[in-house]
Amino acid sequence: MKLARAIAVVGLACALAAIEARAAEPAPKDDGPSVVEGKVEKVDRAQGRVTLRDDDGKPHVFKASDETAAALKPGDRIQAKRREAKQ
Repeated sequence: MKLARAIAVVGLACALAAIEARAAEPAPKDDGPSVVEGKVEKVDRAQGRVTLRDDDGKPHVFKASDETAAALKPGDRIQAKRREAKQ
């Protein structure tokens, strides 16, 4: 009887530890649509960032290469694709 109780307590402790570990994981981040179409609002060449405002008026900031940032200017209409950032 004591063995069964000990097994139950250990099992419960493991289950609680697994739940706590799962709760500590960050939630998946929804960064919005994978493709954004809109008008370039701002180009920050120093930071390598382009701000794009979509057709709904929502701003989206993208990291841009030096070449891309140099080629864009406010008012340009573009389509930008989201992708995983390099680590």
